[in-house]
This record gives sequence, structure tokens and C-alpha cells, in this order.
Amino acid sequence: MLRRKPTRIDLRSSDRDELEDHLRAAAAAAAAAAAAATSTPTVSTPTTTQQPSNPLLHLLHPPTDAVPSKSHRIGLPNPNPKP
Repeated sequence: MLRRKPTRIDLRSSDRDELEDHLRAAAAAAAAAAAAATSTPTVSTPTTTQQPSNPLLHLLHPPTDAVPSKSHRIGLPNPNPKP
């Protein structure tokens, strides 16, 4: 049986810029959260996760409460969303 050749994904420059901006913003937010945690260790604020506007970002950075299922890994929507 022959194996399929891997697919190459081409990104447009606008997609690449959007991904880089998201990664920079996430790194800045993590640095700010780390700085805030070290300056006020007794106060804890719940963090809210924002849904990414681009589906590619959702695949690269899945939510922390995501269930690792095959449909989730290949990017299909959850058939039974939790209320």
C-alpha cells in the first residue's frame, strides 16, 4: 500500500501576519500575567479565554477545556456542545 504524500499548506501573507500578531499578543499577555502574579500573589483574578477569530488560530491554540477527540483534532465542530 502506498502512503499519501504530506500536504503542504500555503499561507497568505495576511494569514501569517494575523498568526504572528496573535502569538505576540499571547506572549505579551502571558508576560503581563506573570508580572502581575509576582507583584500581587494574594489576589487571584479569573482569566477568560477569548475565542480566536480565525479558525487556524483555534487549531493552533485550542481552548484549555477542549476534549481531545478525533473530530476536535481535525477541526470539526463539537457535535454535542455543553450548555
